[in-house]
Amino acid sequence: MLSASLPGFSAFEDMMRLATQLPHPAIVSLQNEKIIKATDLASLTLDLLEKAVLGSICNQKLKPLNTFPGVDIIRCTNLASAVNITRGLIPRDNIRVETVMGGTRVKDKTTDNPEYICVFGLRQNDVRSSLITDNHLFFKETFVQRPTQEMSVFSRALVEIKQAKPTLFSRHVAFILRVSKSTRTLITYNMHPQIWAK
Repeated sequence: MLSASLPGFSAFEDMMRLATQLPHPAIVSLQNEKIIKATDLASLTLDLLEKAVLGSICNQKLKPLNTFPGVDIIRCTNLASAVNITRGLIPRDNIRVETVMGGTRVKDKTTDNPEYICVFGLRQNDVRSSLITDNHLFFKETFVQRPTQEMSVFSRALVEIKQAKPTLFSRHVAFILRVSKSTRTLITYNMHPQIWAK
């Protein structure tokens, strides 16, 4: 059901979780466990995205969330659906959750058990997003050795591909934020240590 809403997400998350266990120096995982009300999840998700994740990456006063391309938000209950979460103007803390397809308003009830999953870095167009700049990269790019006489056929092929399409070897910021009643988990890839320090 989740893979239908966001194809490739399960493999993407598995890869990032595996890399945190290796551990991989570019991947950091942070987890918080505390029970909160279902009716507060959408608001907390938006706060975490704006302040903890996007605020740190962009290092600037944020515009409404939907001005940042490439951030997919999925609301999972019995079914998974892509949603937009926005903050109402009056009152300031009024949170609005709407499905991407159809614009239907969704309200979490106290009896619900939803989970909000926010993903950035899965889709190809994320590479061109305004969230990506050089100072956000932990490793600038995937290393390919310089051509030499002793290179393997595979290494030569990588060098040729890199020369033809260097963007395929660029490393960019990616993150997965999961917010549920019991747990909040953030996994980031290529977020510079100075950004984590903030």
